[in-house]
Amino acid sequence: MNYAIRRFQIFRFVTNFCTHSLLLYFFRLANTKLRLRLPAFTRNFYFITSLVFITWMLFLDANDFLSQFRLWQEVKGLEAKKEYYQEKIEVVKKERTELMSNKQLLEKFAREKYLMKKQKEEVFVVVEEGKEKEVTEE
Repeated sequence: MNYAIRRFQIFRFVTNFCTHSLLLYFFRLANTKLRLRLPAFTRNFYFITSLVFITWMLFLDANDFLSQFRLWQEVKGLEAKKEYYQEKIEVVKKERTELMSNKQLLEKFAREKYLMKKQKEEVFVVVEEGKEKEVTEE
């Protein structure tokens, strides 16, 4: 049987059971003062069914209000990360085209990032506090 149909049947059974139980409870209070204080529309079958349905959808369902709010926050966070990474991709693409078009920049990049050197050359790494590695050649 289809999951959605089965879930609807269970929901219909629960709402019918709850509403009939509540109606019987209200009818038992017919001679009490409590029933006199309740407005007439609260004893309506459709009102009680709607109240149970709204309560179910807001608090008890798998896609309740709290879950939807958490998912919405997660989506907003992921969209912000997406924008950040797209900007980074653009910067990297720009740097890549600059490096591939200029041999001097490519050589400088290779020396600084990968500590590459020419033959008969020594490379000294000077590290200052609070800064990244800098390469000095001699």
